[in-house]
Amino acid sequence: MVRDKCVASGNKYFQSGKYKEASILYRRALQLDPKYGEAYYRLGLVDLELHSYDEALNSLRRACDLDDSNEDAQVRLAGIYLSAYVSNRAANKWALAEGTTVIERILKKNPKSYQGLRLDADLALAANDPNTAIQKLREANEIRPGQPDTITALMQNLVGVGKQNEAEQVGREFIAHHKTYGPVYDLLYMQYLRGSQFVQAEEILKTKIANLPADGFSRIELAAFYYVRNRKQEMLGILDTLRADRKTFPEADGLIGDLYLRAGDFDTAIQCYRDGQKNQPKMSAAYEKRIVETLIVAGRREEAMRLVARLHQDNPNDLEAAGLQAVLLSSGNPSQVQTAIVELEALIAKEPGSALLHFSLARAYQSKGDRDSLDKARQHLKTSIMLNRNSLEARQTLADVEMARGQYRETVQIADEILRLSPLNLPAKLTRAAGLTKLGELEKAHEELSGILRSGQDSNQARFLLAWVDLAARRYAEAEAGFLALIRAGDAQGVIGLARCKDAQGQFGAAMQLLERELAKAPDNDDFRMALADIEYRAGRFQDARMQWERLVAKNPNSAEIQLRLGEVLNRMGDKHGALPRFRKAHELQPSNLGAAAGLAFVLHQTGQADQARAVYEDVLKLDPENVQAMNNLAYLKAEEGLDLDQALGLAQRALQRSPNDPNISDTLGLIYIRKNLTVQAVRLFQDLVARAPDNPAYHLHLAMALYDSGQKELAKKELELAQRHKPSAAEQAKIKELAGRIG
Repeated sequence: MVRDKCVASGNKYFQSGKYKEASILYRRALQLDPKYGEAYYRLGLVDLELHSYDEALNSLRRACDLDDSNEDAQVRLAGIYLSAYVSNRAANKWALAEGTTVIERILKKNPKSYQGLRLDADLALAANDPNTAIQKLREANEIRPGQPDTITALMQNLVGVGKQNEAEQVGREFIAHHKTYGPVYDLLYMQYLRGSQFVQAEEILKTKIANLPADGFSRIELAAFYYVRNRKQEMLGILDTLRADRKTFPEADGLIGDLYLRAGDFDTAIQCYRDGQKNQPKMSAAYEKRIVETLIVAGRREEAMRLVARLHQDNPNDLEAAGLQAVLLSSGNPSQVQTAIVELEALIAKEPGSALLHFSLARAYQSKGDRDSLDKARQHLKTSIMLNRNSLEARQTLADVEMARGQYRETVQIADEILRLSPLNLPAKLTRAAGLTKLGELEKAHEELSGILRSGQDSNQARFLLAWVDLAARRYAEAEAGFLALIRAGDAQGVIGLARCKDAQGQFGAAMQLLERELAKAPDNDDFRMALADIEYRAGRFQDARMQWERLVAKNPNSAEIQLRLGEVLNRMGDKHGALPRFRKAHELQPSNLGAAAGLAFVLHQTGQADQARAVYEDVLKLDPENVQAMNNLAYLKAEEGLDLDQALGLAQRALQRSPNDPNISDTLGLIYIRKNLTVQAVRLFQDLVARAPDNPAYHLHLAMALYDSGQKELAKKELELAQRHKPSAAEQAKIKELAGRIG
């Protein structure tokens, strides 16, 4: 048949990587037979290769509907659903339900389906049920013993539930038969490091090198191990073996430079990259870009600017150099970030396969900080990693972005991925610990941070985070000891941490005295002053806090955060007209700052500037589409003015779904019912509200309005009388008087 020939020809194009040509042929087959499941399946595979996930979802769903015997189509469809759910659990709960249905269908048809059991394990992990995941992985391993992805997943989950010995046994048995599969060595190495089993850690790395003699990265891992253990001569010996065998390790200088970069020795890293330019002259531009990246990480922006300008001048057609220049020009200058984004988007359109360009664009979006920009940063980082799977910088930035998005479980997972590639990577370890802390897994975070310090990685940041974990766990004595150790080491973070520790125990006076004493020594230390202002605010000393923030604003008038905090203090003091320009300035300086937008909208609302408040509430919802207060307040303003009532109804209903017990949202919904002449529903809702909160004058007023609209004037009059008894605001009094006049 012609349709079969189209698919067969398409398959040849697909196998040679010509996906667009394959897609044309598959679509031609579907024109000939719109119910040809195989063509939909093949089209779905093309869509996956092109990262067109929405199209892949539709194609694979149709393939499954037309041919329920195609297990691979169902496996890939379930995989898309699970990936969608994991990427955004709150917004994509539907995807979890759909994926569950597909997986159940696979296993119902074939309970011994290897792929079905692997997906069932992924499903259990998505539900935070590692024990069930372990069971399913074991079942999958019985069907297809020794599959690398199953073994690594099984080891990770066993470690996660505290079964380290069993995980070690699984890994050791695997590498006894699969000597050249690196990731299992890496998992064992990480496990030994976390357990401070340094002899075993060194031994497994040496075994890996013996079985993978051409893998330069394994030697770098061993060198890093020696570096951290302060065995410098052995580290240098390993590096010399790399340099001495450039035939096997042509990229030796780059690998060694990357090691020093991760260790924070930027000058040595740059020298290694310079050596790389000499030894691999054809790679000179690539090494020059790595030098620029190193200078950026080191905070040496001016040097990086000069270097990238020369690089761009020497190589005007090098789009990556142009991209680096755009990022550098915008760094530290928020007004230039959007210009850089436009330039980078144009460069990527010309060179979509550049990992560096996608990484640069992601960093530009990351600097904006709003939810939509962070989502875009995440997308470009994932593309960058797909194009360069060994890029630790892109993975670390992705972890930072996920942390900023509040996706803490994903943050930990990405940190784990980095540590599998680079088990001694300190930023990844710190990120993992911070993510665990945010998840409330304080003991795991404590173990991680203690392990860092036991391993010899001298890190004040690890000490600081460990003290914060102790503080969060209310182990105040341990926290104070940690912060005092930092103070003795001359780290100012210790002073602020110790003050926070006193604050957490209600010792406001001691906390403030500590910071005032330090400010007397260092009056220009803004961090101390901000910490003092925060504690004064929490202690109810608003006037003192106001004085601190005013002093900080005078020194830093373009700090959105400081303008915002002064606005919050003034608002708390009841000075809404004084707070308004502060919130407005903060919003102008940093439109992506959710607190500034929300504060400005609220004060505009409270001061009767409804038109402006509505516009800013719209901004809040762009930054945080799930912000319940903004949904409710915007809906209320629209209802009061009788504007966009259908949109207002949708906002109020969404808010009520997320906060079903909030009477203020019910009040908004009732007001919308009144405006839409749904008087029966309005009366019923407000009767329930006044029963729940009989002292609230607004609820009695709104019930009176609903009763009046339904023709029940006497009952409406009684509700107005009740509203008047409960101290209504001036605006409510005016509305009571107006409605009473209409009732007569």
